[in-house]
Amino acid sequence: MKMKDGKSDAAHYGALTRHLSPLMVWALSFGCAVGWGAFVMPGTDFLPLAGPLGTALGIAIGALVMLVIGMNYHFLIQRFPDAGGSYSYVKAVCNHDHGYLCAWFLLLTCTAIAWANATALVLIGRHLLGGVFEFGFHYRVAGFDVYFGEILLSIGAILVAHAVLLAGKSLAFYLQTVFALVVIIGVVVAFTAVAATPGGVALPRPAFSTSTRPVGQVLAIVMLAPWAFVGFESASHFAEEYTFPRRRAIWILVSALVASALAYILLTLIGAAVLPEGCADWTEYVHKASGMPGLKALPVFNAVETTLGRAGLILLCATTFGAIATGLIGQLATASRLLMSMARDDIMPHRLGIVNSRGIPANAQTFLVAISCLVPFVGRTAISRIVDVTTIGASIAYGYVSFCAFSVARRNGSRLVQATGAAGVVASIAFVVYFLVPNFWATTVFSTESYLILAAWAIFGLVFFHWIFHNDANRRMGKSTVTWIASLFLIFFASHMWMRQATGTTVQESIYAIVEHYANDPEDRGDDREFMDAEREEVRTVLNRNNVVQIGLVVVALTFMFTIYQTISRREREAAKARGYFFSTVSHDIRTPLNAIIGFSEMLKAGFPTKKETDEAVDSILVSSKTLLRLINDVLDLSKLESGKMVIKPEPTDCARLLREIVEALHIAARKPGLELRTSIEAMPALAIDPIRLRQITFNLVGNAIKFTEKGFVELRAGFSQTGLERGTFTLEVEDTGAGIGENDQKRIVQPYIQLESKISRHGGTGLGLAITKQLVEAMDGEFSLTSQLGRGTTFTISIPNVKISGEANPADSSSWGYAPRENAPAGAQAVSPEAAAALDGMAEVAPPQERPAR
Repeated sequence: MKMKDGKSDAAHYGALTRHLSPLMVWALSFGCAVGWGAFVMPGTDFLPLAGPLGTALGIAIGALVMLVIGMNYHFLIQRFPDAGGSYSYVKAVCNHDHGYLCAWFLLLTCTAIAWANATALVLIGRHLLGGVFEFGFHYRVAGFDVYFGEILLSIGAILVAHAVLLAGKSLAFYLQTVFALVVIIGVVVAFTAVAATPGGVALPRPAFSTSTRPVGQVLAIVMLAPWAFVGFESASHFAEEYTFPRRRAIWILVSALVASALAYILLTLIGAAVLPEGCADWTEYVHKASGMPGLKALPVFNAVETTLGRAGLILLCATTFGAIATGLIGQLATASRLLMSMARDDIMPHRLGIVNSRGIPANAQTFLVAISCLVPFVGRTAISRIVDVTTIGASIAYGYVSFCAFSVARRNGSRLVQATGAAGVVASIAFVVYFLVPNFWATTVFSTESYLILAAWAIFGLVFFHWIFHNDANRRMGKSTVTWIASLFLIFFASHMWMRQATGTTVQESIYAIVEHYANDPEDRGDDREFMDAEREEVRTVLNRNNVVQIGLVVVALTFMFTIYQTISRREREAAKARGYFFSTVSHDIRTPLNAIIGFSEMLKAGFPTKKETDEAVDSILVSSKTLLRLINDVLDLSKLESGKMVIKPEPTDCARLLREIVEALHIAARKPGLELRTSIEAMPALAIDPIRLRQITFNLVGNAIKFTEKGFVELRAGFSQTGLERGTFTLEVEDTGAGIGENDQKRIVQPYIQLESKISRHGGTGLGLAITKQLVEAMDGEFSLTSQLGRGTTFTISIPNVKISGEANPADSSSWGYAPRENAPAGAQAVSPEAAAALDGMAEVAPPQERPAR
């Protein structure tokens, strides 16, 4: 990728280091999945919905559904071991539009859960410490009292987590592991203590809620799986940092899901096992809990304190603190990797992609913390509305990942992953429908405000995409209209559902007011007509205000969609113009060698006077044929790359020797007075890389440099830096002292069918070489960049990470040669391999026109 300062990703951003053990990755997955909500949900959601047995069954089935999705993650981790998790997979398999949409909602999911855990300290403080932090200024947001002291408490927790994450590349993950172990051990100990007390039971009665049928209750809990287990997939965001083989990731995901399900089930059983005075069973307790004082409002805390006294309260506080810490640290670390990956694709500001010397994406983490420190000012209730939206974000990500796994497995012929991918897509669609459609299966799970937040976040994402799209120099965005039609539909639907829910709430409140009004004594209720007029006017005012908000949301969405459509149309016209020029150039380039072939063939048929003339005619036919073949191959290669059908086949390759042969072959072509061809190839082991594509990339870059360099030098540099036990990064640079490329042209030169007009008449060509090179590098999961100055030359840089070592280093490969012009070439320079010589023949255009064979 080309950066603003001309540096490649490897040089500019820095690299993540391998330092995460399997236990650390498990702690990340488990800690992100189980946070503060696990200690509250039993009394507020699980027990009222399904009872203890229904909850246990629903959580277990939900964990199995998540395991199916986890298998899809595991499959993709092996093939795309990059930071960014879901975003990286969707970007690679679908395109950058889909990748952006997935990442946008996943980013809200990670950060919102981190915010929820940070502000959970406010609730703990109120229940355990009374009003200790209720000082300073005070106001209400969505019915929640916000105090300055509680704001400071939440901000302090965020800053401490930030400091821990920046303190060292492993410190945060060691602490994450300790806290995760505290959580699971604390839950098991608390359950054991409660179940072992006299009168304690492992399964309180009744086993199910009395509201609906047991099957429906279990299904309702299953549909909460995206909320309950979101974060278990965070292991995928750290794949670059594993110290162990990635094939073991499946066992980490399985163990994290098992531990999470166990924690939810045991905490639910604890909450229903111990009842306060005056409650006959848990159904009565959970109905009254919200209005009870102190810890009685939290069934899990009440059960442990009642059973174990102060020691139990200390145990549960330590366990809860561990859950909050793991959720906060884990989600901030996960979101920082996601931001970093997006920044490296120029979707976020490039500074967010920088990794410091300790292997930490510090800028991304600092940006997240800066935003997070503002969130406590909106209050806990507003944050809970945002957390509701995370279920949609998680479901979207799970659906995308499952689809990607299905698509890749279909190409690879893996039937098991095809099945898990299809099942994951179906489950994700069911989750989205369940949460978005009110009263689906007789349960309302989305608050009115959550619909508005969802619509607003989707519009904000559209606005941000608009900015990215207009600054997309590589033309990677805007290729999927389906993505943005789906986004527009989501905005329309969410805003409509918000309007529907808000209208229903307003009408219901008005009905209650009317009923209460007429329930009063006629002498006390006043003028009925005046009251009814006031109620009608209030309803009209609220409906008009809501209509304005809904129309505003739709207008904003349509405006940005229209501008995006205009930009896409303009780009298509430019592309059509470029293709028109390209095909006119190709038709000319095809006719020229074809006419030469036909002409010399007819002359051969008629016969030449001498053998020398016959040999020259045969040589011209061969050169023209191979030039024609190279042109056709370029067109076919580009077609394969653009359609995703280009197959990369890594195999053990002596890269140093291969590059040396290419340089020797191209030295013969560099028949220009005053031009020096240099190489600097470091010693490197045999690497698992596609030799055909590497040869093609090198010929394109070096040949292009020779073509546009009249005097000075062309230098090829190559090296390999080991980043793990078996892998490393292969780098290749080609520098020339040619005419250089202007800043504006640098954005165009790597696009298909583009060639700088000032060079066309002089050098010819189709403009496909750099486009093919760039796409080949990206197909090998590498990065392509260039830096250039007019009149001073150009440097092309290729960096291919995660290249597997397949042999020992060969000291003989270390070389630093300088080639003089042809007449001073060292002996043996023409002793090239047949493959290199064949490739050279197809590059006859490199030679100056006066030295080319007559056509």
